[in-house]
Amino acid sequence: MDNSKFLKTVIIILLLINIGTLAFMWMQHQHGMPPPHQPAIGNYLMHELKFTEAQKNQFEQMRDEHRREIDGVRKKSRERHDSFFDLLGNSQADSNSV
Repeated sequence: MDNSKFLKTVIIILLLINIGTLAFMWMQHQHGMPPPHQPAIGNYLMHELKFTEAQKNQFEQMRDEHRREIDGVRKKSRERHDSFFDLLGNSQADSNSV
């Protein structure tokens, strides 16, 4: 009898902790609010490193090229991801096609 009373007390305490944690998380949630605007890191770097105009132009070219390459990688990744999950959804897929 003493053991069951102890277990009931522990369960009640754990439930109260869980409810408190969920309430705290719910109260702190900002309902999808975007983060506050942060200045572009590129502008900060150019200012702090005191880039010349030529260096600024080169930096912007490199940044744009990098973004184009990353966009291509993301697109390929998304296509492969979609293709993979399409195959998983297909009950006729064999191990060689996956």
